[in-house]
Amino acid sequence: MKWYIVRTQSNRERVVSEKLIKESSENGQLVGKIGKVIVPVERKVSARNGKKIFREKVMYPGYVFVEVASVGDLTNYLKNCAGASGLLANKGGDLQSI
Repeated sequence: MKWYIVRTQSNRERVVSEKLIKESSENGQLVGKIGKVIVPVERKVSARNGKKIFREKVMYPGYVFVEVASVGDLTNYLKNCAGASGLLANKGGDLQSI
């Protein structure tokens, strides 16, 4: 399995990651083809009115990291997935794993 980056709309990273996890765990077309789905977040602590508030901030807005075995099936699924705009590619249009 190789890691790829999925481009998403801002503030839709968690929604897309949940859809990918659901599609890979149930009777979807990605069963057994996705290893891990990661949305890197940073936990921040701030103080308001004397109380500690914990917030999670997405480190890379608009991107979700996916470990996948079959890239073709993933690209076909992302075409119909709301909030996702496809895989990140270089200027020549070639997909590159990270």
